[in-house]
Amino acid sequence: MPICDVCSKPLDRSEMKILSGSRISGVTARGFVPRNLGAHSAMKGLGSLFGAPARSDKDTWKFIVSQNSSTDWGLCADCAVELESY
Repeated sequence: MPICDVCSKPLDRSEMKILSGSRISGVTARGFVPRNLGAHSAMKGLGSLFGAPARSDKDTWKFIVSQNSSTDWGLCADCAVELESY
């Protein structure tokens, strides 16, 4: 079962909103960081997997986005609304 690439919520593929890596990179460059990033254990795990330094959640988010800027992201409705409202 697919999961949201931001919050790790399990989703049906039909519920997933696909956004380009360049879109995620663009809003991140303008300061977007998911509200509840610290609660997303998958983000912390991915940061260490990709060799992100042990810094703030914001730094981990930026690092993960930079490593996945050419990959499409699948988001749940809540995360997509948060990102689109930014």
